[in-house]
Amino acid sequence: MLYSSSGYQYAMELYSGRNNESSGMHLGEDCVTQLFSKIADPSRPEIYFDNFFTCYNLLKILADSRIRATGIVQSNRVRHCPLLNNNTPAKETREAMDYRSDGNVLICR
Repeated sequence: MLYSSSGYQYAMELYSGRNNESSGMHLGEDCVTQLFSKIADPSRPEIYFDNFFTCYNLLKILADSRIRATGIVQSNRVRHCPLLNNNTPAKETREAMDYRSDGNVLICR
């Protein structure tokens, strides 16, 4: 579902099984790009999504289209980004974080 910042619903996509037209993207990537294409005038677009949809490829596609996006990402979807390992005990304070950026996409843990 696609909502405005004031809570009005723009569009909705129901998953009805496999699509015969292959876009070369994963299901989550395809769903987000299909929904966003339905906005007539995306001025200052910002989108937020959960970990089912978030992956590096989608964030890169959106960044190339000048669309700001934020999402929680699973550790197996960050394309071998050299972040601190979740299983490694942190010696830093509770507020410590690690991040990497390629200039368009920022990944933070």
